[in-house]
Amino acid sequence: MESDLPPVFRVLAPDIQQLIGTALRFSVPNSNVSAQDALTLCDKALEATKAGTGLPWARAVAGICLLRGQIFERDQKSPRLPDALASYDRGIALLQREDRDGAANREWAVLWMNRGNVLQRTAGEGDAAKAAESYDQTIRSLKALAPTDGHTLSTLGGAFLNKGSALQRLNTPEAHTEALGMYEQALQIFTAPPAGFEEHFARLVVASKLNRGTALLAAFGPQRAQEVIAAANEVVGAVEAFSEKDAGAGDMAMRGRRLACEAAGVLLQAAPDPAAPELADWVSVGTDNAEAALALAQHWDRQGMLGFRPAVPWFLHFGAALYAQRQPQFLGEFLVETLDSATTPPAWKGAAQLKQIALEMIERLRAHLRSQAFQELGGETAEQANALIAELQDAEKRLALPPQTATA
Repeated sequence: MESDLPPVFRVLAPDIQQLIGTALRFSVPNSNVSAQDALTLCDKALEATKAGTGLPWARAVAGICLLRGQIFERDQKSPRLPDALASYDRGIALLQREDRDGAANREWAVLWMNRGNVLQRTAGEGDAAKAAESYDQTIRSLKALAPTDGHTLSTLGGAFLNKGSALQRLNTPEAHTEALGMYEQALQIFTAPPAGFEEHFARLVVASKLNRGTALLAAFGPQRAQEVIAAANEVVGAVEAFSEKDAGAGDMAMRGRRLACEAAGVLLQAAPDPAAPELADWVSVGTDNAEAALALAQHWDRQGMLGFRPAVPWFLHFGAALYAQRQPQFLGEFLVETLDSATTPPAWKGAAQLKQIALEMIERLRAHLRSQAFQELGGETAEQANALIAELQDAEKRLALPPQTATA
């Protein structure tokens, strides 16, 4: 019998507990239990328990269904989301009974939470709405328990957080506004952590602020974009000291910097006066965050952590476009520093996608400068434009870009 088995399974026969204990080792690092082996053990346990009755039996079998669904989800070779969903639904059906007590309500809530998470990972029509409904079940069940323990509060706050994400997938003004309420309720929970949960809740506060900022920008655009920048700065400030040591903190910093860039871009696009003095501040927000994000991605790339690479084209394109439009004298320097400096990872230097972004931005700016020089022949503006064109040609040579190609 497995002495460390969760209490919910201890009502089952010792041989069934042994099956479940072995299946649970699937999630242990370096375990020799494969996903298929763990599923086979769960199926044997379900077969052996199918004739039981009573709430303790229902809780135990629902626990097996939960474990089985998690194994389907976590199979690295081939996640089977429909099978995971069916397993969670089976567990929910077992606990849909009038004599459900507080402990059973917690398990019921976790099953609904997992169900919502699976629906979040699928792309079918209506799945986001169904996910939000699943999180509602979790929220209602756990709020009724008036929880004070860290584990239950974490699940409750996570349900608010995940429901907000599901609502944002609906991408309507009403859904974004409702999502804001979800994030605010999550923050109320996470900003008052029970003892022992301070570090865990601090990470959840950061995630909630990021999602809330995204919803604010989607719902209100430039009206509250400065508030979004402030929130993004809070996020980056909370994780920046650890962003080069902990990949999770690095990811949060990248997300915070992207949110700040997006908010600055919205403000710049919406500005009625292109010469307004505050535009310089918003340009700095965008360029500073793009450069810092690319430097962080370079750091992790040099450590062999390649998970940051997908964000690189976005930040390179955003930063280059902003420099080309607002501070063209710095475009060549930005591109060279990012793609051909002592800290640039070798893989970046030959990446076709990154070179294409650089080439496109140089070509667009050069075309604009040539037009400017032509219109101001012999003037100071023409001299400045021609000097910048020469700098762009130097950048092309450094980056080994094919010169004088047509704009893509």
